[in-house]
Amino acid sequence: MNCDKTKVMHIRQKSSPCSDRVFKMGNTTIEYTPRYRYLGLTISETLEYNECVNELITASSRALGALSSKYFLVDGFDYETYTKLFTSTVVPIMDYASGVWGYKPYDNIERLQYRAIRTFMGVGKCSPIPAICGDMGWTPAYIRRQCNMIRLWHRITSMHVGRIPNRIFQWDSTLSEKYKKTWYNELKSVMEKCELLELFNNNYTNGLSVKFIANYSELLLRQKHHDKWKLDIMNMPKLRTFRCLETNFETQQYITTNMTRQQRSTLARMRCGTFPLELELGRYRGIPSNRRFCKVCNDKVSVEDEKHFLVKCPLYLCERNNAFADFQQRNNIDFSVLSDDEILIKLLTTDCKLVSNYIFNISKIRTQLLSHCDI
Repeated sequence: MNCDKTKVMHIRQKSSPCSDRVFKMGNTTIEYTPRYRYLGLTISETLEYNECVNELITASSRALGALSSKYFLVDGFDYETYTKLFTSTVVPIMDYASGVWGYKPYDNIERLQYRAIRTFMGVGKCSPIPAICGDMGWTPAYIRRQCNMIRLWHRITSMHVGRIPNRIFQWDSTLSEKYKKTWYNELKSVMEKCELLELFNNNYTNGLSVKFIANYSELLLRQKHHDKWKLDIMNMPKLRTFRCLETNFETQQYITTNMTRQQRSTLARMRCGTFPLELELGRYRGIPSNRRFCKVCNDKVSVEDEKHFLVKCPLYLCERNNAFADFQQRNNIDFSVLSDDEILIKLLTTDCKLVSNYIFNISKIRTQLLSHCDI
């Protein structure tokens, strides 16, 4: 044994002092250490994984930075390519060994996935998280981690009872009767949410494959997340237009359509309520929402929101007529029988490229006119 590479770590709770017992190897005293790195995972003396997770976040952030630089270098990937690269290069680092530490929520990991979504959609940091996540449709990071816990449980229960992981699991189950913060109890709560408590209590897989159980668990956890996501959408004033679209937490059509980064960004910002209209800009100037009037209208009394900008503002009448004529012809929709609200919904959910180009063109007109007025 190498004395220089040998340390002692006292596993204990935070409130307990470190042991004063002295360990020696011959005449050499072995030092205590507060952490130990094993197979890329940092284990602390209190068995808390914050330090380990921070290291994983740092590494996965570098991987995401490399992916983002390539994304901008080639002026964007399509959705399938970007998702494949993210799940192949970033997710394995983010979720490394998450079957062990994945129960506790870690906001830093979620924010890293938000950053990847914002990069693809071309939206800013102020974009509402529920809207961009709902449109992208990626499985939330915490759901992936909890499914990884179930995968690890399936692997352990499939082992021979004499194997060390299985014996440790049984030992942990006895400790769970006395202590609440055990991996056994954390796993039990996840299995209960996934309606798999019977399998867990009986400690058998009933012949079900790990893929089937994991997919079933992910489906149920996504459904529960969808209900919470709906509430978040309803409670955010900025998502006034997004609520009208009545979308679900799934990948939307404009995300999978082969569009340029600029086209996707234009449509995403309009759907998420962050397009630079007066209703959004007035928020930062402290102007009441009912007085954020359109600056290019002659009446000066119309609030410039998404519906006014796309459907009603007279400044863009020529461009609107041309775009609407193409839209109706290509999609066999008669706008004359629809209300303004229904037209807005059709525009933001159908024929993504045409609508994105229309938004971009009238936005240029608005910008030029406002800059001329400022001069």
